[in-house]
Amino acid sequence: MDVRYCFFFILFILISLFNQIRLKTNELKDLKEELNKNKQRYEEHISDLSNKLKTITDRHRESTTLLQNEIKTKKQQVEQYTQQIEQIKNEKVQLENEHSDLQRQVNSFLFYSV
Repeated sequence: MDVRYCFFFILFILISLFNQIRLKTNELKDLKEELNKNKQRYEEHISDLSNKLKTITDRHRESTTLLQNEIKTKKQQVEQYTQQIEQIKNEKVQLENEHSDLQRQVNSFLFYSV
């Protein structure tokens, strides 16, 4: 009778151990599924963030290019305006000189005609 008792006791322990192993295996399987779901969610999130960063980077590049082109255009305009101002100043000096010459001629004419 002792042997039967030992046998059933060992059998009970083995069944209990197998049940624990089965439970732990199921827990591991569930944890692995959860891990895979989380991994997929994080990968999707990373991909989404990466796409957003790319979009922002592209927009920044476009904006920077536009701004650089505008700055170049404005610099060219400033250069043209500076040249025009210089030309107008030179014409003014020339006209003032011509006016002075004409004024001298008129004064000279008036002086000699009297």
